Amino acid sequence: DSSPRHFSRDQTLQTEPFLTYFPFCSDFGPLNLSCILRFCSSLSELIREKHNVLVQSPPEIEPRTNTIFLIGCFLILEREMDPSQADLPFCRAHPTFLRSYPDASYHNVGFEISVFDAWRAVEKANREGWLKPEVLDLEEYDHYDDPNNGDMQIIVPNKLLLFKGPVEDIPEGSLWVDNHYVRMFHPRFYLEVFEEIRVKTVVRLNAPNYDPKFFEDADMEHVDLFCEDCSVPPTQVIFHFLQLLQRVDGMVAVHCDTGLGVAAMLVGERRVEDARGRMTGRCSDLPHQLPLLHRKGGD
Repeated sequence: DSSPRHFSRDQTLQTEPFLTYFPFCSDFGPLNLSCILRFCSSLSELIREKHNVLVQSPPEIEPRTNTIFLIGCFLILEREMDPSQADLPFCRAHPTFLRSYPDASYHNVGFEISVFDAWRAVEKANREGWLKPEVLDLEEYDHYDDPNNGDMQIIVPNKLLLFKGPVEDIPEGSLWVDNHYVRMFHPRFYLEVFEEIRVKTVVRLNAPNYDPKFFEDADMEHVDLFCEDCSVPPTQVIFHFLQLLQRVDGMVAVHCDTGLGVAAMLVGERRVEDARGRMTGRCSDLPHQLPLLHRKGGD
């Protein structure tokens, strides 16, 4: 349509409804895929209706940072910009205008990721097809991402799932218990969904808090690869984990205590090996070469 566009009226899009995030400690983002895609859909709809859109954020620096992150995601996903192009409207902003994302940890680890880093992850996920509706069911994603519904995410379709470590010490007849505002789940809580998505192997990385028989009796292999919490996985554990992924023909569910630390690092290592394999051909037999996008927005 070559005719000039006439905006019928201004429209304000409040970002607060899209800023849902379940913090582990002092972390506040990045926001998860559901927040990103729902924001992009809402903004695109307003633009299609020829509104002149004002995106409005809460004033605090954390929601302001997440609002900038969402706008950049819109430019990447809907306007097909690369992260450098999406960054142009914000690159000259004062350093106090936004902040980097801290690690989801009680420890001062001295490592943060920038909004630009998060945009690069979104671009890669989109480039490799992980954000297509047939791959990502937003209703299911939101349900299981909720810490009250299992706190789990499929990271690599048909291959890798991260979830919060279950515990056996739960009152008789219950599948979960709330302890100091944190919901803990019995292994039985996960059995139905694991059977539905055909989990073949469960990998435990933390100290035992349950009997493996709950999974083994459901015809799932259970493997212990112990790592100290909040540590870097030893080389031997990384090696055995990567070998296990090549051996198992199906979904592997991985957990540590929270599903945020050691488990996420091992899954990240698998993604590094995938990238090396694409360059050298050594891991070309590994299926589902999709990017890891750390979710705690709740992955």
